[in-house]
Amino acid sequence: MGNLSEDQLGSVRRLIQAASDRAIRDLEAALSSGAERHAAMRLIQRMVIAEAQDRRACALTFAPIAPMCRPRRDRPRGVIYPFSVLAHLWRGLRETRGAEVQRVVLAASNPDADPPTAEQLDELCAAASAGLQARSSPGFAAAAEVLDKVSDRALDSFVTYLGLAPVAREGLERLPEWLGRQTDERLAAARLAFRDASAVCDDGGPKLLDLLYAHMDEPWAVLRLISIVMNRPGDRYVANSEFSGFGESLLQDVDSRVAALNAFELEGGLEAGAEIGRSVRTATQTMAEFETALDLAVNGPWGSRIARQKRALAAAVDLRLKMVEEVLGGALPVHSSSSGRRTPGLRGPPVLTRDPDPAAVERAKAFFGFMREVRVSGERLGFMSLWTRTAEEARVRIDGYVDDLLEELRASEEGDDPDRVRRYLDVAAALLAILADDRAAQIVRRRMAAAA
Repeated sequence: MGNLSEDQLGSVRRLIQAASDRAIRDLEAALSSGAERHAAMRLIQRMVIAEAQDRRACALTFAPIAPMCRPRRDRPRGVIYPFSVLAHLWRGLRETRGAEVQRVVLAASNPDADPPTAEQLDELCAAASAGLQARSSPGFAAAAEVLDKVSDRALDSFVTYLGLAPVAREGLERLPEWLGRQTDERLAAARLAFRDASAVCDDGGPKLLDLLYAHMDEPWAVLRLISIVMNRPGDRYVANSEFSGFGESLLQDVDSRVAALNAFELEGGLEAGAEIGRSVRTATQTMAEFETALDLAVNGPWGSRIARQKRALAAAVDLRLKMVEEVLGGALPVHSSSSGRRTPGLRGPPVLTRDPDPAAVERAKAFFGFMREVRVSGERLGFMSLWTRTAEEARVRIDGYVDDLLEELRASEEGDDPDRVRRYLDVAAALLAILADDRAAQIVRRRMAAAA
């Protein structure tokens, strides 16, 4: 590979700057060996390494705010800004605070050096805030233009979040403690952080909670912080407070999950069924967190709403669990007449005049994937006894179907299709793997091999 021209290098540099963080990491790994043999590749490698180091320093500097610039599907509430804002701000800092930025880049990239201090990072956030408001360089002006396109208030809000970065950075270090086992010292530290945030601006408390919430793996955990700050308040009090938006967004998320379950038609196979089952688990956990973190009144705005949601969710789960006979009848069909051999729990012997229906099999997989995931919600939502009966009925039906199929396989009667019988046995094994475990499926397959 020959040397690259300035135009070519410029094009490569622009491509590297436009690449995603994942692409940069992949390029850095790919170029870590072999690049030394080619001058042009060595140059590109240095450009990629410099870009990766720069991005790590940028991410570290703006760590308290960064998640608010990355949309997440599992986040029912969250102020979302374009991710390009951070890149423009970093460019502005390079234009106006180049020496400080370079010190942070070197410290963040050198494993043998001390990491950048919180004071260094907070100073850069403060400089970014001032530069953004003044639009004092091309980078800051570009960031302001992006925010202006979001809304009339986006720039002012973002400036406020930057101002809260020092409080949030310290709070994030202690967040696992605050969300874990409580002690007087931890309670006092959390409340002090929110008082410090309120001293930054009038709505500093909810805005600090916005920043901390954006970092939480479990959205409902935000209720624990509200409980700490407000000393386990009643739902009516919180619903009329500056923190009400967090609770409302979580309750709206539960409503949307109930609606999604009501609309679910057992389509999409195993993963779709498991996904809607996990959604039920999330809704259940959210409601449980409300009950733990707050003093819910039966007639309170949130207490009464959660009671309705629990009933609606339980009814929707019940309705689907009661579809077990329909689902199994489609995937593992049997004759409806009483003539011929019968197995307890089945309406008649297997139908072997046609191959398994792929659509019916996928519905069954979706059903059992859903069933597997919602089990943990059974006690809290009150459908555990129905779940147990449904699981027992399904196991009896599938086991009986397997016994009939194996008998057919051994008999090899005229007109039977052994390959078709095996295909139904494969279906039964796949459903048992979801309903029970892989061991149950392996037993079916071993019995099938022995009957051949």
